[in-house]
Amino acid sequence: MSHDCTYFFDDGDCTFLAEGVLFKVHKWMLSRDPESMFAESEPDIISLSDTSAEFRALCWGLYAPPNEIYSQSTPEADMDRLIDAAKMYHKYVLPSFESWALKMLVLQCKPPLDRLACIAPAVLERMMALASLCDQPTLFSLVEDAWLRRLHTVELPCSPALTCAEKYARRRFQAEVYYLLNTRLHHTIQSLSPCNKFDITQAVELGLTETQLLRLFSGHILLSNYWRHLRGAGLVYSTRCKMLVHMHDAVCVPAFKSIEWPVGTGDVRRGLEDVRDEVRRNAPPEPWGIQTCVGRYLDGLLERFEGDEMAGYFLGV
Repeated sequence: MSHDCTYFFDDGDCTFLAEGVLFKVHKWMLSRDPESMFAESEPDIISLSDTSAEFRALCWGLYAPPNEIYSQSTPEADMDRLIDAAKMYHKYVLPSFESWALKMLVLQCKPPLDRLACIAPAVLERMMALASLCDQPTLFSLVEDAWLRRLHTVELPCSPALTCAEKYARRRFQAEVYYLLNTRLHHTIQSLSPCNKFDITQAVELGLTETQLLRLFSGHILLSNYWRHLRGAGLVYSTRCKMLVHMHDAVCVPAFKSIEWPVGTGDVRRGLEDVRDEVRRNAPPEPWGIQTCVGRYLDGLLERFEGDEMAGYFLGV
């Protein structure tokens, strides 16, 4: 056994053993949070299942001087250490310290710091695990949004993101990753010909499991069918239309039928947005109402697609 070079105090009255490293700290420091599990600790050496780095992070937050506390709100903050600290404070019921560490991590994730834009993928995974452990929806959203932005730049592989989404039951995030893969799959399929056949190794190289591949392919087929259905669907009369029913049929419906829907698209969401924007550009001025009627119909399709409906194409209902 070796003594920790920083957190082994001769006048300490609580000794812990983590990964072969001895920590001797002051009980009053551990008991500063009234709910702390350390408040009733025994005088003997307490053996922990935590790593030495994790327990060191716990001690660091307890003993950190003001300048280090301040630096956690700057780009110099050590993200890995903050994650370890938050995890340990949660485990040993130090809620005030846990709250501080989580707030610092959220601060690191938001502009202007925006550390998630460049941190290692492994840290993204650790942040997801922490958000799940501490039940932090804000942290979940920040990590997922940043991860998706990086996936769209093809900077990172999609498989770790999918694995995390499945592990922590993050349905929306899972669906967005599948949707991104679907758009890439569409571009690959478009280039196929008798001389340029689809090679299954292209799918295998994505690093997806068999189940994930099946979800991707089935979602691609369902979305393709959905787009074909939209191109042939009619405009249903809505009370939100400013026309009377007969005028709606005479003006709005033909205007809707005149829309030039793209023949095929791997990005249904973008396709709907493009069609809606085209309708708004070409609509006559009020009070004819075509812009309102058709535009709202397309807005409704987009709203449903942005919700759980899109996830259903890949994950079922």
